Amino acid sequence: MSGWAPAFKVFLAPLVDSVYSSTLGRRKTWVVGSQYLIAVLMFALSVVCQSDDVSLATITVGFGALSVLASTQDIAVDSWGLQLPATYVSQTHVYNKFFVTQLRPHRVAPTGE
Repeated sequence: MSGWAPAFKVFLAPLVDSVYSSTLGRRKTWVVGSQYLIAVLMFALSVVCQSDDVSLATITVGFGALSVLASTQDIAVDSWGLQLPATYVSQTHVYNKFFVTQLRPHRVAPTGE
């Protein structure tokens, strides 16, 4: 069951992209929200698992929810990372200089330097 959430990221990504808080921003809403919910859920699972009458279904649902939250955070972080290089290249060329000098020592295209 925990492997299902990463497989359904394609269906969760449009929701992550369209629903957000204007105060935090499009990506940070989901990253921060997912991290807080993961922390709360892990604390709740630790309390529930200490009792003697915990069921396997409770643990399965709890870890399934953790997997969904981790996949949601992964979607938000990946989309945030995809937006960063375009911002850096257009403003400061930091990413382009690092990419050309560190990762590709033999330049494929002129860099304008």
